[in-house]
Amino acid sequence: MPATLRVAGEGTEVHPIHTAALLGEVHEALTRAGVRRITIPAEADIGLELIILEETRVDPVVRAVAPTSPPSIEWLGIPVRWTTLAAAGAEQVAVRSWPVITELGPRAIVEVRIDDGNKILHTRELLLVPGEALAITASSGQWPAPIDGVEDVELLTGRVFGRSGDNPLGLVLLVPRFQAR
Repeated sequence: MPATLRVAGEGTEVHPIHTAALLGEVHEALTRAGVRRITIPAEADIGLELIILEETRVDPVVRAVAPTSPPSIEWLGIPVRWTTLAAAGAEQVAVRSWPVITELGPRAIVEVRIDDGNKILHTRELLLVPGEALAITASSGQWPAPIDGVEDVELLTGRVFGRSGDNPLGLVLLVPRFQAR
């Protein structure tokens, strides 16, 4: 049985993964999956990590971080609507996604937004091809975070993902579906 759920249709699945794993353990699970880190300096400055991984590596990553509860699923709907992935007070990480057809075939546009409550700090738009998934996780300003290191939750994404709490959000997986069965 897969560790993640599947939805029929075209669109993007969102899988928030809560885990007691340390940030370094989450980063190690992603690294072992052969991911491609696409984080830019502006994102690292606010503690955000954006990672592309093959869809076939989603289940092994989920199992490796040992979720504290069964993975839930949300289906991103209308592209003009932002979906909050995580929030702490007025600070939030939000996404929206929609499928498009290009000259090269189907793609999914995923837009990520970081808001501190007063203004939008960062927005980034990504284009995912069939077979790719996007992992969003916190960072302590270092990739990968050391396994034996003390977690720094002072960066915005660490606070929003609840890294100092009892049931922190380890990562969020966005899995586009193209003519899913």
